[in-house]
Amino acid sequence: MRFTAALIVTLLICSCSFWVSKISPWSEFAVKQYGIKDLKNIRLNFRNGTELAKAQDSLFDVYRKNEHISKNTVDSLAKNIWVQAASKLAPGNLVIRQWCLIDLFKDTCLHKRPIKSSIKYLTYDEDSVSLWAEGYSYWLYTKSFLQEWSDVFAIEGIKKKISQIDRGFLRTSYKRDGNWYPAPLGDLRDEPLEESLQYDHLCQSRLGILRFDCNTKTYKILGDPIGLNPHIPADTFEVKIIMGYPKNFDFYKGYDKKYKSKKEEWADILKPNRINSLDKIRF
Repeated sequence: MRFTAALIVTLLICSCSFWVSKISPWSEFAVKQYGIKDLKNIRLNFRNGTELAKAQDSLFDVYRKNEHISKNTVDSLAKNIWVQAASKLAPGNLVIRQWCLIDLFKDTCLHKRPIKSSIKYLTYDEDSVSLWAEGYSYWLYTKSFLQEWSDVFAIEGIKKKISQIDRGFLRTSYKRDGNWYPAPLGDLRDEPLEESLQYDHLCQSRLGILRFDCNTKTYKILGDPIGLNPHIPADTFEVKIIMGYPKNFDFYKGYDKKYKSKKEEWADILKPNRINSLDKIRF
């Protein structure tokens, strides 16, 4: 049953270009923002999420500047087939960002329960601190949307959770050239923690799937996937920090560079433990 579900979402992902071409508000927005005239180039899908991410960033910027956006474009946010499928089988940053945008533009808190549920799935909690399962880079990617959404609708507990996740990354960080860097978890770019987190702190040796030897600066990340989200590690691995750099760890340079081939990509997405982890997801 779970394998069948995985195949269904795969088919949905692969066919998203067709669905997008049927949603005219998205095409209008894409032409205006990016000059995209060929609708086939807009792939709001699991493997090529950059276009969706760019559209979300632009819409978020439009919202914060209080600029006009058509009702059809707002309504089309809720019609994204990939987001609907991913919310059930691969919850992650893009899904949460999309839900935040829908609520903000509609000025109605429609997604409080699923957003809170997704945050619960995507965080590891211990000793009043947390980690974002997709890694620090994707946490920053999600954080700004959550902050705005929480401020507008006064959602209880979200600001506290944001602070807990920030502290979790701080307590499990390592130092290089006087700056603190986040733990090698998830799809991580080689960037230091935010300036607001650049201060000395307690070292936490255990947080969810992460084990950290504070003396030897060795990390052990336990494979604990959440659905078919490929940003979350499926396998257990160890990383040692030597002279401020993680060894045997590849920094993230974009999804298009994550895999050497489509075969490798699908082999990762459809790993048995990813499919089995679908049992965790309940909305």
